[in-house]
Amino acid sequence: MFIGHYGIAFALKKYAPKTSLGVLFIAAQLADIAFFILVPLGIEHLRIIPGFTEASPFDLYDYPISHSLLGALAWSVATYLVVRFIPLKSLGDAPYRRRVALVLSAAVFSHFILDFIVHTPDLLLVPGFEIRVGLGLWNNIIATVAVELAILLVGCWIYLTSTPSGATSVGKYGIYAFIVALVVITVGTPFMTYPDVLTAAIIAELMYVVLTLAAWWLDGKRASS
Repeated sequence: MFIGHYGIAFALKKYAPKTSLGVLFIAAQLADIAFFILVPLGIEHLRIIPGFTEASPFDLYDYPISHSLLGALAWSVATYLVVRFIPLKSLGDAPYRRRVALVLSAAVFSHFILDFIVHTPDLLLVPGFEIRVGLGLWNNIIATVAVELAILLVGCWIYLTSTPSGATSVGKYGIYAFIVALVVITVGTPFMTYPDVLTAAIIAELMYVVLTLAAWWLDGKRASS
């Protein structure tokens, strides 16, 4: 799953209204951001096999740090602790800081839950024990796209109905253009091809950066309008 993770980020903005959507984007995709850093370093591994599943050519055979259940819990707890205790005034008072910490840690852990739905059984529960899970929705491209779009659009609806619409054109309509772009990417992602693993990692990280910056900017325009 790719864009569907951002649906969770959109939805969680309702519960942390002072937190940038860009920060929520990072939290929701933290596992994949880490994965595509660890792969070029040779710490985690994937193979590109065209037709491996209908919706993805990635054979994700070794990624216990970023994508195991235990790894997801560790990333989530670490996120909570960092946000909860980092000395930044911008995070607000103690009660709001706790809320933000919980929301961001939930966003981080949500990644494993959504991946469990779409991945083949390649998600380790605990590194070192060969117990792998995954419902395999990627084996059906239509169902994959439908589920991702549903998660994205529901999340966007929650976001749009719980944030100010803004007074400027960018504040009012920019986010809608962004959502349309995310829908297009959702539909197009299963048809993407990659010449090698390094190129796939670079493309993925560039996409995370561009989408996060766009979310941060457009969310700021709505908040400041």
